[in-house]
Amino acid sequence: MRIPDLRAKLEKLEFLLGHQFQSAHFLDKAIAAAIQITPEAWARKKGGMPIRPAELTRLVLHYKLPRGVKPEVFLLPLDEFCAVLEQHKIGLFGPDDAQLARQMMVQNPRSRYGGLRLLRVRATRAGLGDASEAEPGPAAEVFFTGQKTVIEIAVPKPGYLLVINDQIPFGEATCLVPSVFAQYLSISKPVLRVPEANSRRRTLDVMGPPGWYRIFAIWTPTPLSDLWLDAEFANTQPQKISDTALKHLAGQLLEHNQNGQEMSIMIADYRVTE
Repeated sequence: MRIPDLRAKLEKLEFLLGHQFQSAHFLDKAIAAAIQITPEAWARKKGGMPIRPAELTRLVLHYKLPRGVKPEVFLLPLDEFCAVLEQHKIGLFGPDDAQLARQMMVQNPRSRYGGLRLLRVRATRAGLGDASEAEPGPAAEVFFTGQKTVIEIAVPKPGYLLVINDQIPFGEATCLVPSVFAQYLSISKPVLRVPEANSRRRTLDVMGPPGWYRIFAIWTPTPLSDLWLDAEFANTQPQKISDTALKHLAGQLLEHNQNGQEMSIMIADYRVTE
């Protein structure tokens, strides 16, 4: 069977579910592997070539759609397809404020300026846990519980920085910068590390439970207005960010974007295993 508008339906699913999966989940090679065909064959099917019922079933499983959503949903016209997703409250059709805020940050069109990566700390004779002696190794996205990491952030130019760790398995977000690991909001260096050099900690411990996590590094050239951060954040362990504060932050970023103001939202996904 042919689905001429399959590409548009997949784009709709990516928009609705983008905050629930790591970005690689939506790549063509990941989808091709999930439905058990080659990337070349998937490109043809996405472009309108016939797709088998079994492949549609695997597509539903890949997007983890609820049981009430049958593979035949992809055969519906686009507007009816969207209506079924809304009826079953898929993704953003049934979000709370915090989910919506996360999606706004993920979908922000200015997310590609600057750079963000997690570095694995190598073992040395001094042991793990001291970045001054254990030089960070290659970028990695999979960590075991208890491993050590350093976050490296390249910013476009001097300005202000917030770093948020979105703990997806918990449904919580915590503020890494500012915190006791890195007190700066105002920054002047082009490349920063968390923990910063004068922190008592040289590395961050990767904690569980197993699952996917996401880090947002948010750069703006001027402070965000009506900043929701408590003044004590810079002197404490990473604090939980309330859903209300997260929504407020996303609203400020949306306003920045609509006004054409400079900003950058850098994103890094990582997975924790046991």
